[in-house]
Amino acid sequence: MSLSTDSRFRVLVIIAGALAVSGYAILGAASMNDWEMTAASHLPLDQTVAHMRAAEQPVSAIPGLLFAATGISLAVAWASLLLAKRLSIFASIVGWAAIIAFGAPAYFWFSFGNMMSVGDTFPDWDSEAAIAIADRFYLASGIALAVGIVAASVLVVRVLVRRSAPIPRA
Repeated sequence: MSLSTDSRFRVLVIIAGALAVSGYAILGAASMNDWEMTAASHLPLDQTVAHMRAAEQPVSAIPGLLFAATGISLAVAWASLLLAKRLSIFASIVGWAAIIAFGAPAYFWFSFGNMMSVGDTFPDWDSEAAIAIADRFYLASGIALAVGIVAASVLVVRVLVRRSAPIPRA
């Protein structure tokens, strides 16, 4: 059984979306558990964590791991739903875009604890270096929001056009 061109494109969109969401989740976890903290402290991760513990500041990899697990779980769940239900490509894109768009507030929330601990541990911390890393995730979420709005608009227009089309009489 061969797939039609539409079916192949649909599967490609599903795979691309799952990879995009999973990539966002994994890179986000690495960023909040390592890259942002080392950028802000200007020290390697092990030294950053040692200073934070010496200052009795909480530090944990759990929020980053939960962020990654949540993102990957959402990617698998949405991909499974899309494969089981024959939703349109535009509906698929709206879903992927929504997951990534909501990644920004989730990223902020999950990374908040470690970054506040960095700020409390290092009085001269480089918040701009940390923000420069986080901004990439916020930008990706903003782009995803715009893509989702466009795809949702196309969906609405298609539905309205279908509903307003005259019904052929036999």
